[in-house]
Formats: sequence, C-alpha cells, structure tokens
Amino acid sequence: MRKKKICWPDNDIYFHYGTLAMDKMLIKNDGWKPYFYVRLSNFTLRDFLRDFSTTQENNIVIISGPTLLPLAYFWLEKSHRVCAVFESSCPINDIIYSLNTLRAGGQIAPPSVPCTRRLTSRDVSVLKHYIGGGDMKDFQLIHSRAYSTVQGWMALLARKFSVRKPAQLLLFRR
Repeated sequence: MRKKKICWPDNDIYFHYGTLAMDKMLIKNDGWKPYFYVRLSNFTLRDFLRDFSTTQENNIVIISGPTLLPLAYFWLEKSHRVCAVFESSCPINDIIYSLNTLRAGGQIAPPSVPCTRRLTSRDVSVLKHYIGGGDMKDFQLIHSRAYSTVQGWMALLARKFSVRKPAQLLLFRR
C-alpha cells in the first residue's frame, strides 16, 4: 500500500523529513485530519503558481520564505483548504503548538498584513503570467490595457514583494 503524500515539493528531502518529524509530534485526537505541508520559496515559486490552485489536498500548511509571505497570506485568505501559514524562520515548536491548538476545519488567523503588501487576484494573475515566462505584451492584449497600465501593475507588484524594480522579480524566474 502506498503512503499518502504529506508535503510538496516531493524532491526536497530535507523538507520532507522535517515535516515527517513535525507530524509525529502533533497531538492526534478524534476528528484529526493529516496536514499537507507546502514549501514556498523562490525555487518552488513557478511550480507553486502553476500547480497550487489545482491541488486537491486539504488542511494545507504553507511554510514560506519572508519575501513570498504576501503570496502565502493571499492563499490563506482566499482558500478554505489552507489552514495555516508560517514563515520558514519560525521555530518548529511554535508551529507544532499552533497546529495542536487549531480545531478541525479551522484556520489560524493571519497577522494583519499591511494594505501596501496585500495581494489581489489581479496581482497573482500578473505574477503567474510573468513568472511563467509570459510576455507582458501578450498580457496587455489579453486584458486590453495600455502598456503603461501593465507596467504600473508590475511596479505595484514589485513594491508588494519589497523589491525596487519590476525587473528584480526576475530573481524568482528559473
């Protein structure tokens, strides 16, 4: 019998064993459902944007690097399948305590994200297109917007991810 996946990406052996160890320390009472851990970093961003909205997993815990926390909080707010978001520097004991106190089907309330860093659906759409290697001129045609408008969206997106110029978002590209 094949075991159910508990984390994504599958090829990150350190993250996989870390989540296995953390999962063993959780209190499993009646009605407990296993968590599915997702590592969000600049190395997994492209695949995350491509695959995350289609995943069938529930009780998702996103562990994110500090730069990509706005994206993780976006999914916590928009998806009932995401139950918690933690920064990758968060101590494991704090994560375990938080998950142990989480009731079945609940969500850990996100911290108040400043409005200047909160992502919208349009921001995620722009990011998906850009990180996926799409041409901004195609994006401009799809949305029937002027070039300056699309560049404004890119600049706003860059500020939300705390980078200076939209070109610095290329650091996320592979």
